[in-house]
Amino acid sequence: MLDNRKVIIDDECKIADTGSTHITATAAATIDGVAKTFDTGGGYTPGMLAIDIATLSNNGIVASNSLITIALEGSTTSTFTAWVRLVKLSLGLAATVHGRTHSDASAASTKTGRYLMPFHNDFAGTIYRWLRIYVTFNGTQTAATDYVKFKAWLSKR
Repeated sequence: MLDNRKVIIDDECKIADTGSTHITATAAATIDGVAKTFDTGGGYTPGMLAIDIATLSNNGIVASNSLITIALEGSTTSTFTAWVRLVKLSLGLAATVHGRTHSDASAASTKTGRYLMPFHNDFAGTIYRWLRIYVTFNGTQTAATDYVKFKAWLSKR
């Protein structure tokens, strides 16, 4: 039987790596402190977004109505003045991908691990050439209780 959790990992396709730092506020994801974008070259690009959640707050998102969303965004410009969400992972009382719950809602710590999400950069007939990861905190989030540490990369399906 094949292990469908394996993906190709190429450093050139790494799109987010928080390193030893926890993300505690809404912002574009970075690698070594620098915002990272991925240029698809302008053609239709199907792929797989892999997100490895290393650490997730144990108290904040369970005790409050907070929600942490990690989204792959696409833009027609490298400055992301306009963008669309191509795929997202929502981490709250239950982690959801495409409306399906993927983990136990009783504890945030159970949501660590690898999430694989297929995507493509064609949205409503427009090709979105540039891609980035954007993290959003919603609800009664505070930096003391709500945080996430993760890596993300793009891979072949």
